[in-house]
Amino acid sequence: MALDCVDKKTQVTLTATLSEKTFAGLPNFHDIKKGDQAETYVIAKLNSSACLNLQDFKGRSTQGSSQQLQLVFPGDTPLHILSDLYSKELKITGTLFEAKTAHQFTALLMTVNQVDYLVGTQLIGKTGLEYHEVLEKINDDTDQLVLSVRKAGTDEEVLRHILVSQAEDENSIAIELGDYQWDKEKLTLYSYWAKAGPALGDPVGVREQLFSFTAEGKPLFQWGKASVEVGLMPKDFQADFIVRAVERSHLKNEVTSKLKEQIHLFTGWWKKDSLLSQRIQQPL
Repeated sequence: MALDCVDKKTQVTLTATLSEKTFAGLPNFHDIKKGDQAETYVIAKLNSSACLNLQDFKGRSTQGSSQQLQLVFPGDTPLHILSDLYSKELKITGTLFEAKTAHQFTALLMTVNQVDYLVGTQLIGKTGLEYHEVLEKINDDTDQLVLSVRKAGTDEEVLRHILVSQAEDENSIAIELGDYQWDKEKLTLYSYWAKAGPALGDPVGVREQLFSFTAEGKPLFQWGKASVEVGLMPKDFQADFIVRAVERSHLKNEVTSKLKEQIHLFTGWWKKDSLLSQRIQQPL
């Protein structure tokens, strides 16, 4: 059964599974083995076809439909951030548009505002808590991956935690990585971050927090510990001028390096996670 047709500016939420697919690009869009560039995109295979209201070249109303969507993300989201969600049924939210260029390989595409994957459910007394991993749009250029804990069967969020986030401007950068671990009815949250430039907050740090929950699903902070290191700043960096390309590269490399050092120092606090090395190597 096809989805009711929607307009281009209408936001829709669709159930899908994601995968990577590589297509032949420039110069001929025909065959990678014959010299065309490889272009890799995230493709959503929908449970039900999407349908979009369109106009033909004469301005007459028409419709387009597809059961596969090429996904477009707001920022430069590395594919590895989504790789743990491939082949799993999840929800994607965004707006649809039709293919118009040779680099668009499905009849319809989606500009994604959110990817929501239900990881599991914890029973707290008689209350069920769902925990989701959500890739969400922050602004036109940035997105982040978060843990969202909600009351089962509802959209009522009771707790959230950053898993991957990167923010930068002309003269500063901040990277934060996180993880989590359930132990029966308790949830431990881990955070590592590194910042440089006039970014607010402690330059480098690591934090561990433990939460329990009431019978109604309300989170209760139990205890936490943190370690913070100060003084992260490239020696040749000045915060009062626009950073040139070579200085931006230096800045980013130093922040990422410092983040790796912090995680190495506190590996005892870190839940062993197959995504950890990928998240360090290529944050958002």
